Parts: sequence; structure tokens; C-alpha cells
Amino acid sequence: SMVDYNNLTHAIFCFMFANTDGSLQEFNEVSLNRQKTFLDATKLSGTKRLISLATNNLSTVTQNATTTNTLVNNLVAYCQLYEYDGVDVDWGAFKSAQKVS
Repeated sequence: SMVDYNNLTHAIFCFMFANTDGSLQEFNEVSLNRQKTFLDATKLSGTKRLISLATNNLSTVTQNATTTNTLVNNLVAYCQLYEYDGVDVDWGAFKSAQKVS
């Protein structure tokens, strides 16, 4: 890895995408390999690891409590499976006219 994670307290892997039903889009093989490299390197350094959730479909998902809960449960399960320390939600990409409940 070209990043010296020993000098970082936190690192973010970008991006995870949500489907409109609250499920998570699966990574392709290239992204899975990049994620493995990221997870291995950050584990060795003790760096806190976050997965970043892109804003695609979030305005749709968060309009409904059921799909919002599905998304949250899927993110928690993903973080537990891959030993992420948390989720970064890229709210900044929302247009100012969009509103999230």
C-alpha cells in the first residue's frame, strides 16, 4: 500500500452504494480486492476503519422507515462482517434542494 496508515487515526474506504430497498450493492472483484488491501493494511496499523456510503438512492431510501431500517441493519451487518468501526455518510453530495427525513 502507498498509504502509511501508521500516521492516521482513521481511514475511509469509498464508496458503498445503497439500493432503493435498503440493500447494499455488492462490490465487483476489483473493489473487493481494494477493500481487502485496505482492511489488511489498516488492521496492521490499528487505524480506525470507516466505510463511506454514497448518496445515491438515499433520498428515496430515507423517505420510508422500513427501507431506512433495512439500510441501517445492512450497514451494521456489513461493518461487523468486515470489522469496520463505523460508517461515513456522504451527505455533502446532496443538492441543497433535497431534503432527507
